[in-house]
Amino acid sequence: MMAMKYADYLLDLYRGAHDRSVREFPHYVFCRTKSVLAFDSARLIAVEVIDGSATVHCAITHQEPDTVQLDWEKISRLDTVLEEVTAHPNKAYRYNTKNLFSAKEKSVVRDYATRYHHQNGLVLAARNPRTGYWDSLSLYRAMEEDRFSAREEFLIEAFTPHLRQAILLNQACGGDHMAKGDAIAIITAAGDIQFSTPRFVELIQLDFPGWHGHRLPSLIMDGLRRVGVVSFAGKKVRVLVRCHASLLFVYAVSDSPVLSLTHRELAVARLFSRGYSHKEVAQHLHIAPATVRNFLQKIYVKLNVRDKAELATFFTQENLSK
Repeated sequence: MMAMKYADYLLDLYRGAHDRSVREFPHYVFCRTKSVLAFDSARLIAVEVIDGSATVHCAITHQEPDTVQLDWEKISRLDTVLEEVTAHPNKAYRYNTKNLFSAKEKSVVRDYATRYHHQNGLVLAARNPRTGYWDSLSLYRAMEEDRFSAREEFLIEAFTPHLRQAILLNQACGGDHMAKGDAIAIITAAGDIQFSTPRFVELIQLDFPGWHGHRLPSLIMDGLRRVGVVSFAGKKVRVLVRCHASLLFVYAVSDSPVLSLTHRELAVARLFSRGYSHKEVAQHLHIAPATVRNFLQKIYVKLNVRDKAELATFFTQENLSK
């Protein structure tokens, strides 16, 4: 029952990333997370740590006052939790404030935790390779006796990567675009797609032109069903799989130069490679012929082709003309 509840939670995260606005999604995330791991307040922050002191560069909070970040920065050098989670990336750390900060020299941290009702905490941090900051998720409980368990340590380690990914997807969707690397699908063991990003569909179509199904192509599923197999290699796309509860999280990757094209550039290139004129492409896509010419200049550079004939040859070889 718990496995099904966790699977539902992961699906809700990714679906919510597309369905909810950037403004409302953080509250949605924290509320849904409470369905699998109870807490009273929480924060997801990006922290720069220099000589043991912390500076918060970005914060998403739940049931926390605005003053919490600045007050924590002031006492961060004495915060044993910060030292612990940065020394052990991606490992959850649970603590009881009364026990951890019992020493006299830690009284300022103990007072801070009491003021903000952080009597028990469950914290995990990971270095962000892009920013160099520490991305940290902290969950808190206000009651002294309401301590986190070893099982809950395992749980936060399992879902935090998904929580971060869902927030990134939501931010990408909120900006009316999809991040280039976000080629993700969630499927059942039978191959039924529960969720997929537009980029995932595009990549699968590199090997399976015209595919728009609600199930992963049978050739991929047959390959993944072999014992011990966690990836499928096609001619142009590679599929990686990770299993979580009853669901399979599928990631598609490819080095094809066609991935450098935008959605509109790909549409122009397909039509033009089939023999359409500039004017016909423009009419079909409801844009100006001059815009088509501008698109084609960019397409030629990205695909390293010189003219319409080479473009047609490229699309025929890549099996992308359909």
